[in-house]
Amino acid sequence: MTARFLLIVGSLGGLLTLGAEEDVPHVQVRERVAPWGTVVERSRFYVKDGKEVEHGLQESFSPDGTVQSRYRYSHGKEDGVSEFFYDGIGAKQSELPYKDALEDGLFRTWTPDGKLLFEGNCKNGERIDGWFDVRSTSSSGLYHRNGVSWKIVQWKGGKKVAGSTKVVETSWSTWTSGQLPDQKMFIRWSWPSYPVKSSYPYLEKMPTYQDVPYLIGCFEKKGDAYQESSDQLQALTRVQFGNPWLQSDPERIEATVKWRAWWEDIGKQRPGLQTNRGVRDAEAWDLARRGRDLPMPEEPQVIPEAYVLDVHFSSGDYEGVISETLTIKRNGKDAELIRSYSTRRNGLVTEERWQPFGVKDADRAVLAIGYLIDRPWLLNDEADIEKRYWAAEKKNPKGESMGKWCDDKLKGRESYGALYYPGAGFELRDASGKIWWNSDPDHWYGENPNRFNETHQPVPGTVFPFLTALYPESTRSDADGKPGWKAR
Repeated sequence: MTARFLLIVGSLGGLLTLGAEEDVPHVQVRERVAPWGTVVERSRFYVKDGKEVEHGLQESFSPDGTVQSRYRYSHGKEDGVSEFFYDGIGAKQSELPYKDALEDGLFRTWTPDGKLLFEGNCKNGERIDGWFDVRSTSSSGLYHRNGVSWKIVQWKGGKKVAGSTKVVETSWSTWTSGQLPDQKMFIRWSWPSYPVKSSYPYLEKMPTYQDVPYLIGCFEKKGDAYQESSDQLQALTRVQFGNPWLQSDPERIEATVKWRAWWEDIGKQRPGLQTNRGVRDAEAWDLARRGRDLPMPEEPQVIPEAYVLDVHFSSGDYEGVISETLTIKRNGKDAELIRSYSTRRNGLVTEERWQPFGVKDADRAVLAIGYLIDRPWLLNDEADIEKRYWAAEKKNPKGESMGKWCDDKLKGRESYGALYYPGAGFELRDASGKIWWNSDPDHWYGENPNRFNETHQPVPGTVFPFLTALYPESTRSDADGKPGWKAR
């Protein structure tokens, strides 16, 4: 009898209902949806004696929607051709037939461009003739260059051929030149790529700003999903008190006190302030998006009416420590940008002021920083990434070291030389000295946990690199009123 299907779409993590052949119990479909909205897993099953029995096509997908694998099941056993695909490009990698849960048929593996790489024949779960993989290792190299290395061995008449072991490799690229990954695929917490049993309700989606008190409670208890709740808390608030991974229990409790005080003094007021005087600043967004054709975020931003932004940076060790502080002071109708720096540990501190610099300049820079904290990958320079990527590929096709292709100097501070143990941090405080923001992201997750580091500037954080490029040390003020740095 031909199967007839009725598809009813459910919510995140919900079930879809299917009516199938008459001799098969009621089949259901479960979809797992990633925080960025794409289906990453689709399984089919029916329930018998209180247990789920896999039945039908089981699928997994890359975050961009391309298929990763397809398994076919019949009443809880693999039955049919299982297929595997190259990540991010959808080309078939391997297929292996099963019969009643046993490998049975021709096992084949192809290169990303469709050429047969090796094959072997199976019967009743036994390897008979041909080539089979002993081990495979996947790698992600420079800027979306992927590879798989297979260790394979030959079989004849159901036995391994002595001395036949060899290694075959494939590589492919999932990056399109001049195009950043879809920003929807970036999230600020380590989303698990597989189902996790947990009482934490936000493993599959971002909580709302109104959930901040609940997240502070999760932080205080240090229960399951501690990393996710801590990261989501920082992403929603742009605030962090201490390093949650280095804190002892007493330190964590002390940090919780700061979190609750911040929520009562500052955080709880933000939605009302956004409604009353929040802005969507096109000039600030232009600074953040850096010429890319991206729509301005809908959520209005709000900053204190009077504030101090302090940004600290250091690099080096022993006596050769470079340090710099950039300070934006904004009070009423006045604003100033001050630079204090030293090229030696405990050395002479030089102070300069950027001129001219007004309230509009200050607000525009701070609002742009707000956009970038939420989207730090925007700092990536696509043209430079492409140039460095291909230079490294030509010089060393198998090179995996970030140091082989990343710039080791800070844009706008080229005189500082190569960076060594660099570190940066910042605080945005209101007129009463209370912290509004201080969380400067140095990691960002998504479809590939390494992708943030591959696309971000090769220095810690976001705020200081943005300001150094916006206000380079080489730009000097002069008598003709040219904008730039001038001795204070």
